[in-house]
Amino acid sequence: MSENKRFIFFGEDVFSLAVLESLVDCRLALQPVATVMLEPISVSGRRLVEYCENRGIPLINTRSVRTEDFIAQFEELDYDLIVSAHFQRILPPRIFRRARFGALNLHPSLLPKYRGMSPQHWPIILGDAETGVTVHSIDDGVDTGRIMRQVRIPMEPEIYIHQLQSKFLSVYRTIMVEAVERLFFGESGEEQPATDISYFHKIQDSDMEIKDEMDVTNAYSLIRAFSFPYSGARFENIRILKAKPVDGELWKELKNSANSPALQQRGMSQYLILKDGALELIKWKLYEQ
Repeated sequence: MSENKRFIFFGEDVFSLAVLESLVDCRLALQPVATVMLEPISVSGRRLVEYCENRGIPLINTRSVRTEDFIAQFEELDYDLIVSAHFQRILPPRIFRRARFGALNLHPSLLPKYRGMSPQHWPIILGDAETGVTVHSIDDGVDTGRIMRQVRIPMEPEIYIHQLQSKFLSVYRTIMVEAVERLFFGESGEEQPATDISYFHKIQDSDMEIKDEMDVTNAYSLIRAFSFPYSGARFENIRILKAKPVDGELWKELKNSANSPALQQRGMSQYLILKDGALELIKWKLYEQ
């Protein structure tokens, strides 16, 4: 454990940065060989770039992890471990199989639930009471590797995405270090359960739309799932970033004066009227395509 272990990091954003910082600053004597990022670099990814530049960590930028030129770079590198956090590509086996201790990925869900893309949003959309963070080994599947560390996170009924991400960030600062330490001590983790498996696609704009058939619970969940720092749930020509359910008496008044779903303004307040309730819009903006 005293000898430096060399690792290559794959990341994209400030959440990736929290994981990288934890590895660089931990007691495990880890040495970053390079950080791999996808082009174009996102606004959130600029802080990761700055951190690497300030620390002298080489950056490898790429538009694809599948090209022969990209993969060939790793045959010239000496590394013990691959770590991936918020890197939205499947790593080629030729890269991660060269690592002496294998490869680990951070996935923000309680695997095997919410494999695939956008796992932070779906628990809010679907009304889950809890979610979590999993560090698993990387194999040939999609988020299917053995679980090295898993932390459960309770979700309040009206939680917004930025509040959930704060909870994730707190876990990110410790969970990968704990998983790497277990790996170095010879632990292989546990197989993922064969039940409660689900896959989800990357969020599309259509997933953010409040549709005619939705009830107030569904609409409110969408608003909370796509609030800041995202662009907001969409209804007609607006994006809704914050709202709150109205009481039953006010909904009856609103329902009697308009069909649902519909927007209605009363005084200084704007309301979204739905088939079984209404939401007062606290923060919204015009929809920009």
